[in-house]
Amino acid sequence: MADWTSLFWAPSKSTRKAAVNVSSFNGRFAGVGGFVNISQSASRVVFCCSFRAGGLKVEAEAGVLRIAQEGAHCKFVQKIAQVCFHGPTALKNGQEVLFVTERAVFRLTLNGLELVEIAPGIDLQTEILDQMEFTPRVENISCMPSDCFQ
Repeated sequence: MADWTSLFWAPSKSTRKAAVNVSSFNGRFAGVGGFVNISQSASRVVFCCSFRAGGLKVEAEAGVLRIAQEGAHCKFVQKIAQVCFHGPTALKNGQEVLFVTERAVFRLTLNGLELVEIAPGIDLQTEILDQMEFTPRVENISCMPSDCFQ
């Protein structure tokens, strides 16, 4: 996926819902292609993308991740232009939904979007929570394997 293709949403600073837009950005229509068919029929949906868009630069060395330049655009936002994937419907249908980025992994649960893993070297507050427009559930966070960042 391109740098801008996935946006996540939790209305009213709540983490109870999540939706994804893959079709329209800044008034530019990209279309959904087969996304809807695939994402609605899969038992597990894993969105893989960068945490932020627009100039993000990361460096991985000695088992840790460093944000060399933060992306200009937030992807975990309050409102999206179009809903192409609806989290509550996915959960109702028994789908497992994960959002995997270079610095964090989130799981969609009945209690909301939950942060489950962070990359070694990443500061939870400044490089994840402060970079989102809402607060995910944060309970039992694991560290991503350092082997991923060699």
